[in-house]
Amino acid sequence: MIPEEEKIYQTNHLCSGCGKCLVVCPQKCILVDRVASIRTSDCTKCGECYHICPHDAIDYE
Repeated sequence: MIPEEEKIYQTNHLCSGCGKCLVVCPQKCILVDRVASIRTSDCTKCGECYHICPHDAIDYE
């Protein structure tokens, strides 16, 4: 089991690049260039991107 402080959000192959996660991210740590990528060093693990994604393309590991 991964400790809570080491868990990160990552996009998977289902990402369509729609940008909904980009809009809701309070840290502005998501970049979209065809698909989304999350700068994990700036991510606070708030979960906004995870909950807004219409394609279930964000994994929480």
